[in-house]
Amino acid sequence: MTLHIFGQPFNHADAWIIGDKESLVALRSAIDEAISGNISSCSHFAQDGEGYSIVVLNQQLTEADLLPYTHDHMSHRGTHPHEYVTDYELVKNPKFRGI
Repeated sequence: MTLHIFGQPFNHADAWIIGDKESLVALRSAIDEAISGNISSCSHFAQDGEGYSIVVLNQQLTEADLLPYTHDHMSHRGTHPHEYVTDYELVKNPKFRGI
């Protein structure tokens, strides 16, 4: 399962999700699960074989949230997405132990 996610370098730029069918289906399943239960994750690999988890969080965004841009001059201070999930939520659910 190979999946690459390229975030926006700056505002109005495109974001890209590129992957094989198996990875895209797993991502879709994680999104569906998060819609139903607020949080989900799925594991993928980059083309170089490095594994990583994608955390999908159903959370209303506010102006206090960190902007997703990858260029330093475009990112601003704010709440990072991992701050919405408590350590307890991660530990109690074995699915998230790799995060």
